[in-house]
Formats: sequence, structure tokens, C-alpha cells
Amino acid sequence: MRQSILGSAISAVVLLATVVPASAAPVVTLTTQQTYNISQPFGLAIAPNSNVLYYTTFSDNLIHKLNTITGANLGTIPNPSNVPLSALGITPTGQIVSASGTTVFFRDPVTGALIRTVTSPVNLGFVDGLDYDNGQIYASPDVGPLYRFTDPGLPSGSAGVFVGTNPIPASPMSGYSGIERIDVPGASFYIVVNDNFNPRHLTILDLNGATLGDTILANSRFEDLAFDGKSLFAADLVGGRIQRLDVQVDGVSIFQPTPEPATLAVFGLMGAAGFGYVRRRLKGAPVAV
Repeated sequence: MRQSILGSAISAVVLLATVVPASAAPVVTLTTQQTYNISQPFGLAIAPNSNVLYYTTFSDNLIHKLNTITGANLGTIPNPSNVPLSALGITPTGQIVSASGTTVFFRDPVTGALIRTVTSPVNLGFVDGLDYDNGQIYASPDVGPLYRFTDPGLPSGSAGVFVGTNPIPASPMSGYSGIERIDVPGASFYIVVNDNFNPRHLTILDLNGATLGDTILANSRFEDLAFDGKSLFAADLVGGRIQRLDVQVDGVSIFQPTPEPATLAVFGLMGAAGFGYVRRRLKGAPVAV
């Protein structure tokens, strides 16, 4: 999911102070911010700048809600059609997305009622990872490759232009689980759950599937991921918890909700030339962990 434009611009300004020397590649790191103890969590979805995290579990076939600030349980969303639930995504209008086999389901976030379905061009089987971004559906079947296709329910031409390989093959890795696309000024990349390791790693890929970085955080078995523009959420199925992770570029969080006066002053002194330098640097350099 995409972060706010204001947050992107401000974080890019702060990043300038950390990009010396200019030849050094930006480094993406993930650090744990908060842990929510949830029994057998699996699918995750959250809207940009929202405090409500939607999740599924292996113990029932419902969508649960969690307050990401307090950790409070906010109840469940019914599943009147009893459609199998696993990984989740969310549209810009708040519809909850799930997939199984060749069908992608869009449901009301309050009543759980099916709003529409679309057909996947491939049989996804049991879906481990799901993301909805700019009119594109990203799906990873159980320990399989990463697929991307345009939401066929959108008006013609309304979906964003996709850049990258499709599908991203699992080989030589054993496959992927969770998937989230993240866009920052001048750079776009995926964070995926890499099943090639035990415990599983979080791997950063470019849009063509090339590995840019890899990191390991304590987990028993990561599954689906979600991104709210501020933090990455990872469901640890066997560990019985959902982890909230800070995403940093060169040690600076990619999202800052409120600019400091000093930051705005620096932005004014830099002008367009300075901001353009940051964009060019991110665009031309690989992202690593």
C-alpha cells in the first residue's frame, strides 16, 4: 500500500542527512515496534493511516478487528457466505479482499457481505499472501511464486501501470508467503515472507524479483503482511502473535506524521534541487537490508 505524499516528502528530506557519501546505497531495516498476542494469526489487512487491523486466524473462518494503538479486540466481521478465508488485502474504498482458487472476493468491512467477485487468471489455490495496490492484485499461493494482475472489475484504464516481472518465480527459493508492495519517493519494492529459511526471513525484492536485501526477525512462522503507510505488520502463525515493524531507510523511518519546524526550514533551504537529489539517489541505487 502507498504512504501519504506528505509523509514521503518529509521523510525524504530527513534522509538527505543520512546519505553521505553519495555513492552509498540506501539501507532498509525492519525493527519491532509492538507485539500483539493473537492465537494462530494468518491474514492481515489495514488501510493507510488507519488504527484498525483486520486479521484472520486458523481457528475460525471470520475476520477479526484489532486496535493497533491499544491492542484491544474490536470484534469480528461475519462471513455469511462462509467463503474460505486466508490472506487479506484492502481496497482504497475499504473493501476487504480475499482469494481462493480462481476467485477473488471483495466484501463489506462491516457486514461481511460479498460486494463482488473477480476471476484470477491463474488458480491461486490456498493464498498465503495478498495485497491490493493501485488497482493491482498481488497474490502468493501457498509456498509459491508471486503473481500480479489488474483488478478486472475496475473501469478500463483506471488501474496503475505495472512495472516488473510477472510472475516472480519461486525458484531457486522454495516460495513466498506474505507480500506487500511499498512505494517511497523514487523507489518501489516488495517485502515478502521468504519460505526458503527456517525460521522464515523477510526479503526485499525489486519489481523484477531481484533480491535487494534480506533480514531475519525472531519468528516461528511468518505468513501474511500488511502496511499502513507507517508500519509493516507480520502475522506469526505458530508464534501466536502479530508484530508491528518500523520500516527505515538509512536509519530514518519512511513515514513522519508531523514535520518538525526544523525539518520544514531545511526543506525550504534545500528547494527543488535538494529534493530532486534524494529522489535520483533512491531511484538509481539498490535497496538493501
